[in-house]
Amino acid sequence: MVTLKIRVVTGEIFPLKVRAKSLSMTTATNWLLNWAIGYSTPYLVNYGPGYANLQAKIFFVWFGCCFLCIAFVYFLIYETKGLTLEQIDELYDEVHIASKSVGWTPKTTFKEIRASMAAQGGLGPRQTYKAGEAVEKEENGSNGYHGENVA
Repeated sequence: MVTLKIRVVTGEIFPLKVRAKSLSMTTATNWLLNWAIGYSTPYLVNYGPGYANLQAKIFFVWFGCCFLCIAFVYFLIYETKGLTLEQIDELYDEVHIASKSVGWTPKTTFKEIRASMAAQGGLGPRQTYKAGEAVEKEENGSNGYHGENVA
């Protein structure tokens, strides 16, 4: 369960430019730390010579780790519910304290971002390419696009 939450958070907190490499690094780190905990736990809890002999006191170690995680989430993880990836980048540019991100609203919408990209020549109207020709899609008011008009 913790692994799933880590992957959800790391999928949103990195800027678009470095997201793939960052996700690779966080996944590798997660696997390494899971291995280290699994490898060290028997040494920590077992009784006898050559062991740490913590037994039930290991609870205090895990409690300390959980407390640090709660503090980390409260102070360093931004609220990104309902935001697109582009809006999350805007959030990181404008809000510098994670706890203040709850009340933040984006200044731009996805429609404005798409229009801006189209104006720069990076993204035209909704098009598909068929046999080397651009084919514009016409919106019919439903969830999908139906009917094709050759541009």
